[in-house]
Amino acid sequence: GFHFLRIHYSCDPGKNPSTPAGAIWYQDALAAYGGDPSNAQWQREMEINFAAVGGTEIFPGLYASRADVLVPNQEFPADRFEIYAGFDFGTLEPSCLLFVAVEKETGTHYAIDEIYAPCSSHVDFCARIRARPLWSRVRVCFADAQIFREYQLADRGLRSDYALFRQQGVYMVPAPKGPNVDMRGSEQTKWLLSRKKLKIVASKCPNLWHALINAREDEANTNPAILRIKTPKKHALDAWKYMTLANPPAGLVVAEPKAPVTMMGVLTAKYLRTANAMAAENTFRINALA
Repeated sequence: GFHFLRIHYSCDPGKNPSTPAGAIWYQDALAAYGGDPSNAQWQREMEINFAAVGGTEIFPGLYASRADVLVPNQEFPADRFEIYAGFDFGTLEPSCLLFVAVEKETGTHYAIDEIYAPCSSHVDFCARIRARPLWSRVRVCFADAQIFREYQLADRGLRSDYALFRQQGVYMVPAPKGPNVDMRGSEQTKWLLSRKKLKIVASKCPNLWHALINAREDEANTNPAILRIKTPKKHALDAWKYMTLANPPAGLVVAEPKAPVTMMGVLTAKYLRTANAMAAENTFRINALA
C-alpha cells in the first residue's frame, strides 16, 4: 500500500506567513478565497480543518462569548431546577437524548448531559437512558414526532419506533414541529443567549456545543422563506430544538406561522393532538415510577 503525509503550508518557509516571502504568498492565496481566513473552503483545503462548514453563521459571536455559556459540572437540586429532555432519533446516524435543567427562579436553561450514539438496538439504548441518574427526574421527554408514526409491520398491524421505546419503559411525547421549525428553534436559542440564560456543561454536552458554534444556513436551500440549518452535529441541535419548542422560555412570545394544508401538516396536527391528549389524561407514566 501507499502512505500519504499531509503537511500544513506553513512548513514551507516560502509559504509561512511569518516570513517575508510567505506573507506575500499567504495574501495572494487567501485572495482566491475572498480574503477571509474564516472561509469554510479555506479552512478545509488550507488549514486542514475538515469540520469547517460554509454559510452564514446562525449564532454569530457565540464562540467568542463562550465564557458566558460554558460552565463546569455542578449539582442541580430538585428544589431549584426542573429537568426536561429532548430526543432526536437515528439508527445509522446518531440519536441524541439531551437533558436540560431549567432554573425555576430565573428560567435559565442548562444543558447538563447528553447521550449521542446510533440507536442500533432499542433495548440497549433504553438501558443507557435508564442508567442515567437524571432520567428519573425528567418531567417530560419531547421527541421527534416522526418516531410516533406507525410504519413498521408487527404481529398486530403497524407499530411505531416509539412503541419499542415504550416497551422498555421509556416514555416520551411528540414535540411540536410545524413550518419553519429551524427558524423558530434558533430564535428561541438567540433569545436565551441574549439574556445569558443558556448555559452548557461543556464536559457533558460537547456535541451540542459543537453543533451550536458550527450552525450555518444551508446554502443549498432554495426557499428564502424557510431557514434550513446545517451543522456537523445536527442531531444534538435537533434534540435541543424539540425541548425548547415544546417548553419555550418564560417571557418569550413566538409567532406561529400558518402552515399550508398538506398531508404532513395533517399528520403533525395529529401528533400534537395526541401529545395534548396524553398530557391531559396523564396516560404517559412519570419516569421516576416507570
